[in-house]
Amino acid sequence: MSITFFKPQRNALFLSIFWILLYSFFLIPSGALNQFRLATLDSFHQLKHSYFKTAQTKKIVIVAIDDYSLKEAGEKWPWPRRRLASLIDKISAAQPQTIVLDLLLLGESDKQNDLLLAQSIKNAGNLFLPFYIQKGKIVRPLQAFAQVAKGGGFINKLRDRDFKVRNSRVVFSQRSETYYPLELCIAADYLKIPLEKIRVINSRLTFDNTPIRLEADKIIPINYSAKYTDFRIISAAELLKKGAIEKELTDKIVLIGRVSETFHDVYQTPLGIMPGIAINANNILMFINKNFGRYISSPFTFFAFLLLGIISSLLTFRFGFLKGLLTIAFVITVVFILSFFLFLKGYYLDFFSLFFLSFSIYTLTNFYKYFHLLISGERLKKLAISDEISGLFTQRYFSFKLQAEIDQKKRLSLLFLSVDNLENIPSKNHSDISQKLALLLQKKSPAKSIFAKHGWGKFAILINKRRDEEYLSDYALKIKSAIGNLFPANKIKLVVSIGISILSPEIKSADTFIKSGLLALQRAKNSEKKIAFFDSKKDKISLVQKTHLPRSTSDLEYLAIDLKERNKELLNLLEELRKSQQKTEQTSLNAIQSLITALEEKDPYTAGHSQRVCKYSLLLADKLGFSAQSKELIRQGALLHDLGKIGIPDRILHKKGKLTPEEFEIIKAHPSNGAKILQPIAPFKKYIPIVLYHHEREDGDGYQKIKSGAIPKEAKVVAIADTFDAMTSGREYQSAISCNKALEKLKKNTNSQFETEYVEKFASVISTIAKSQKRKSK
Repeated sequence: MSITFFKPQRNALFLSIFWILLYSFFLIPSGALNQFRLATLDSFHQLKHSYFKTAQTKKIVIVAIDDYSLKEAGEKWPWPRRRLASLIDKISAAQPQTIVLDLLLLGESDKQNDLLLAQSIKNAGNLFLPFYIQKGKIVRPLQAFAQVAKGGGFINKLRDRDFKVRNSRVVFSQRSETYYPLELCIAADYLKIPLEKIRVINSRLTFDNTPIRLEADKIIPINYSAKYTDFRIISAAELLKKGAIEKELTDKIVLIGRVSETFHDVYQTPLGIMPGIAINANNILMFINKNFGRYISSPFTFFAFLLLGIISSLLTFRFGFLKGLLTIAFVITVVFILSFFLFLKGYYLDFFSLFFLSFSIYTLTNFYKYFHLLISGERLKKLAISDEISGLFTQRYFSFKLQAEIDQKKRLSLLFLSVDNLENIPSKNHSDISQKLALLLQKKSPAKSIFAKHGWGKFAILINKRRDEEYLSDYALKIKSAIGNLFPANKIKLVVSIGISILSPEIKSADTFIKSGLLALQRAKNSEKKIAFFDSKKDKISLVQKTHLPRSTSDLEYLAIDLKERNKELLNLLEELRKSQQKTEQTSLNAIQSLITALEEKDPYTAGHSQRVCKYSLLLADKLGFSAQSKELIRQGALLHDLGKIGIPDRILHKKGKLTPEEFEIIKAHPSNGAKILQPIAPFKKYIPIVLYHHEREDGDGYQKIKSGAIPKEAKVVAIADTFDAMTSGREYQSAISCNKALEKLKKNTNSQFETEYVEKFASVISTIAKSQKRKSK
């Protein structure tokens, strides 16, 4: 299947592609629409959370140091480190898988408290401590705590321009050391993966044999799966009072951290505002489940932009405004479903850009279509009212404009100018001459004059202000002189005649005004000065008071009327051409049929064969209910079916004995020979299938070895009629048989040679003919 683009559609497509390039390589890098692109991604997170909640949150318990815990403790923050030690001891007693103290233990405090906390961390044996990166440097917890902790990682949060946390840095390198985020370290410990097995090569990080593509600055998008309230949350105060609930903490990852807004450790995320500890929990789940988010690469995204943009442009051009809008909306819905499905699989496609580009291209293409329509309308109007070569008005439109000027009761003067001998001027083409004459008339005539071309070398000039005869005579002489000097290189004398008519009260229609000017022009050609004014006494004219156009006609109304008139002329011309073609075709057909008749007349057995085949074929076609078009094909095809026998020698064609195999092969070639004769004659090509296939069989064992399904129905009809007439009229090598016996033979060969239904209908036709002949004989 091929798609053909016409110029406006192609231009709209190029405009769409340019807009896609501009959007991809300028708007996106500039960040102009980032807030909308990110908001769309956030909505996907919210949809996923609403309808596809994860059960993995049970792996994590958050011990919250909240406002209630601060109030119950009766102490200001920061708590004495002995209280944190007590909290760790109670959690450790429940034997959790991992403990994470999401607090920065920087600097020394009371030595006794520091010793208690260090001992609690050491006793736990599975506690991780965070650190953070500041201005490219690692800010670590107090060495006494870091030495006894099981491990640690950085907890820096990356915010976008709208201050939302959507990404996480996963690698930080300093000199020969490589550091990982706290969440990755916890997940590696939970999955028993040594940190030494984690590899970073170029822009890929391999985590437990799972490759993760890193974005710029070694970041990956956080695949949020839960809100803060989706996790099991235990207040630190409750835990200190009652002790650990073993079932809730055993084998869990326990995160201890501040959640109160007074600590300013809360952040905006795609799932709403949540404390930093909840973001860490989402990151831990992402690494444990290996359910990483991935931004789809720029080349693939650009390809998606391009593909959807082209589809949007083509659909917009294919359909109207409303239907196009509905179609684009349907396409966007499909793209949304696909984008969300990919999102669930961890692939982040820029759906907003796809949505924005589709509707912006839809709008852009519609605007282009509108402006193209306006421009095309103006071009069409210019073509309809102007002569293509000279650029002056056409006769028909000039008449319209003239009537409009008369209706406004303006004082008008009309000149008709004729230049003879122009054809003798040497020029590459006559259009140059017409253009030069048109430019000269426009340059030498008064302002606001209206010009029209009235044939080769003949022009009309309408001067808006009525002038006296003296002025018009001077103007006519000036025009004559200018035209005489227009082609100085040639020595051919140009004869310029000018007829002038001044609008008078009795002239009320454009037709009358034009006739008066043409009469004056005719008299000017016969005068010595070649200039003449219309004189009602000398120039008899029948006044036409009604114009063929309504007085309120606008340019568009004129175009409609003009188009209607031109359509009438075109239809008349087409009808004349059709009749001429039919006449030519019939003449050629008669000539060919005369050759066939002459061929048949050589043998008394074949005389009138084509005519009888035609008769039988039409009767059968009528019985089968064929259309008028099929019956016309059969009528002519039956008359031409033996055309190919023209080239067969008489000794073979009229041989009385049995044909040799070589002679039979020559006879068998007559259908293809007939087709070759008709092939160069365009009007006769439609008869070729009947001529070529009238000796084919249902079982595919005919002359051309064509199977039933490929044999035209018209050829099947002619085949039956041809066989029947051959049997009933006889040949040199066999005697004629009766109609009944011929029908019996046809019936015996149904399915193998002939169509069963066709033979049955043909028998009915022959029976009807026989009964009719009996009645006539009586």
